[in-house]
Amino acid sequence: DSQGSFIPESEQLYKLLIEPIESQLDPKRALAIIPDQALHRLNFPALYSAATKTFLIQQYTILESPNLTTLLSGNSGTPSRGPAVSFGARTDNTGATNELRVLGEIYPNVRTFSGEAALKPAFLSSLREASVFHYAGHSQDAADPLRSSVLLDGQREGPNSVTAVDISKGRMPASSVVVLASCDSSVGNSRDGIGMRGLTSAFLISGAGSVVGSLWLVDAESTSRLILQFHKGFVRNRLPVAVALRNAQLEFIEEGAHPYYWSGFV
Repeated sequence: DSQGSFIPESEQLYKLLIEPIESQLDPKRALAIIPDQALHRLNFPALYSAATKTFLIQQYTILESPNLTTLLSGNSGTPSRGPAVSFGARTDNTGATNELRVLGEIYPNVRTFSGEAALKPAFLSSLREASVFHYAGHSQDAADPLRSSVLLDGQREGPNSVTAVDISKGRMPASSVVVLASCDSSVGNSRDGIGMRGLTSAFLISGAGSVVGSLWLVDAESTSRLILQFHKGFVRNRLPVAVALRNAQLEFIEEGAHPYYWSGFV
């Protein structure tokens, strides 16, 4: 879809969802959205204002939450920038391997698991010690959100799969940050978007303060570039999670990239 044909629909949604409350919004503060039903799948950052000719993400820092309880729970305090853990899959993926290598240059203290080291026990034990946890590999949403899983063996389920139930039973450090940079499968094709009742909720239940992921499958190169820009802003500039993600998205907008490539990341 060309950007031109995308804009009219985006303007209509902006009029429906944002204009009625616009006078109450403060650009100096983050805009927290708790989507309901089909709105879980909506890429709010790409809603377009006909008046200002800008996307919503250009006006506000945006974050989403599965419910008000999670938003107010206090898990999302000031995050630590380390130690970090990066995880790939057991099957080699050139893009993911490069992504993990660059992460090693961004974070001063990072443990990397990939290839034969990418095993379920290591995945679960790493969650207990990681202030930043980055996963670059395959994931799968299920009709039953609790069966949504991280597929460490690649594009298939097996004894090395990590389910939402497995993750929710663990305990992550307070205010830790999880980044789901799935190279070949979306983390958001469940009915509630971004695995809200699946992987995302599992990480939040385990104590994570923030989860960064995508609402749909984006090609590996664009995903990797945006997510690495996020990490640089988060670590080197010590930006809050939502601000670091927004800045990465704004770079894509300045380049004229179609919203498909940047607006599904929340």
